Amino acid sequence: MRRALAIVGVLLLLAVCGAGAWLTARPPMVRFVAAGAQDLQVTALRRGEWLISYRVAATQPAWYEALGRELERQGWQAIDLGRYDNLKANYMRVTPLPVGQLREWAYMAITHSGDQHLAQVRVRRWIELPWRLRN
Repeated sequence: MRRALAIVGVLLLLAVCGAGAWLTARPPMVRFVAAGAQDLQVTALRRGEWLISYRVAATQPAWYEALGRELERQGWQAIDLGRYDNLKANYMRVTPLPVGQLREWAYMAITHSGDQHLAQVRVRRWIELPWRLRN
């Protein structure tokens, strides 16, 4: 009986760890893309980090503010004082997991190019474990 209970416990722990790894490895990128975006590109920079690039017509006024408000509605917090200043913003979100926390960071930068806005969003996700030693 003890052996079966131990096996079930180990399998449950592996399932929780696997689900956490899957959450970290496959973030939903659509939340960082504005409506009407064109030339969407998602590039993996390294494990847990992506660069999302796209263009939006300049005729859509303040689309980046609407995108920022939508992120805030989804539980992201703006972590810089100059919100929307120079069309750059940092966001952070922490999601509790059964073992540790899922931390997400996003940096949005928008530049102008003629009649287009060029958006670059750098997204990073990682799991922080409570017993992990800090340097």
